[in-house]
Amino acid sequence: MHKYKNVFFVGLIGLIAVVAFLASFSRADAAPKNGDEFGDWMYKCDSAPEGKEGICYLSQTLVTGKEKKGRVLTTNIAYPKDSKEPVMIMLFPFGIAVQEKILVQVDEKKPVYKMPIETCLSSGCRTTVKLDAKILESIKAGNNLKVSFKPLTAKRIVLAVSLKGISKGLKNLK
Repeated sequence: MHKYKNVFFVGLIGLIAVVAFLASFSRADAAPKNGDEFGDWMYKCDSAPEGKEGICYLSQTLVTGKEKKGRVLTTNIAYPKDSKEPVMIMLFPFGIAVQEKILVQVDEKKPVYKMPIETCLSSGCRTTVKLDAKILESIKAGNNLKVSFKPLTAKRIVLAVSLKGISKGLKNLK
């Protein structure tokens, strides 16, 4: 009887090890879900009209005030359909000087990218930049994206968009 207890115990331990091993693969290979966080970035998906495929993207919003209700900047990164290069879309609040370029820089390193405001919509004023391999690598290696814009009635404002989690988020976005 003692012999069978040992065989049963060894078999049980083996079964637990196999289940744990398979569970680790299912978690690692699971597709991200709407609302998953990668460092300071959130994975989001917008639905599309019936019959169309929605788009998923990484997003980070900087807010102001104690109640954190005033959006200062939203930064989204997505892969457009039929493109291997992602794009970064930034939404600014109304009241910025649209004739002034948006200045974007990874940490304190050169170059400084000068981006025009493309349009202002009900959600704010937008600029978009295609992230080629060079820009993408500097973003993945950086700590902060320095974003500078000029309000109509004030000096230029510089914000820091955290790049914490961006590499992992981009891997999951593809």
